[in-house]
Amino acid sequence: QNFTIEGISVKILTTNINAEPVVGVNATVYEIFQSAEKRVVSGLTNSSGWIVNTLDHGGNYTFKAFWNNVQVNLTKGVALDVNSSWTLICQLANFQFTIKDRKTNLPMPLIFLTIDANYTTITNASIHAPQQNDLTNSTGQWILRNQLTKVNYAFHAYRNQLLFNTTSFQVQQSQKWYNRSINCPTLDLTIHAEDARHASLGGYPIRIYEFGDGPYANATTDNYGNATFSA
Repeated sequence: QNFTIEGISVKILTTNINAEPVVGVNATVYEIFQSAEKRVVSGLTNSSGWIVNTLDHGGNYTFKAFWNNVQVNLTKGVALDVNSSWTLICQLANFQFTIKDRKTNLPMPLIFLTIDANYTTITNASIHAPQQNDLTNSTGQWILRNQLTKVNYAFHAYRNQLLFNTTSFQVQQSQKWYNRSINCPTLDLTIHAEDARHASLGGYPIRIYEFGDGPYANATTDNYGNATFSA
């Protein structure tokens, strides 16, 4: 099929699987002629996830989107003869990790989490992605957006610099969110308070501190001078 219309404006919006705009995606347009691809225009999406391209003429085209040198969208058989807008849904998912106290089931803030990724680029280069890391927020959560699907990930959780969980996983291609809740192991800590004559001190306030994080919990000793904490 032949086209003669010139100066076609093509607006492209890139989103993740959860329909959220993605900034910095390399959106590339290829013209298809006699089954061969010719790259026509390429650029990065803006702060709203959009890029506007002007094509010299109408024709048959293919759209491709790349993220960290990995192809995350392929849209074939696009016949363009008028100005148009397109949405490219990129294979990028969101992650949410939640850390809870195993005994109380309460969320645990300030837990240090890391995640590593291994994947192959469009040039068949094997990449070990730079480690992402952060502390859980006040609700015990860590949220990461726009992560590659069908990639091998390794997740690690630390408390007081001690590793308590390692999880390997891969996100499916159509999965909007990868949610994982992890229980942090705890132990009961009992403190006994007594005076110089070894008599138990009942009703005595006890405060324990978590290393590097300040006060952790308060309690008052019972009639036997004991106070128990979950730590």
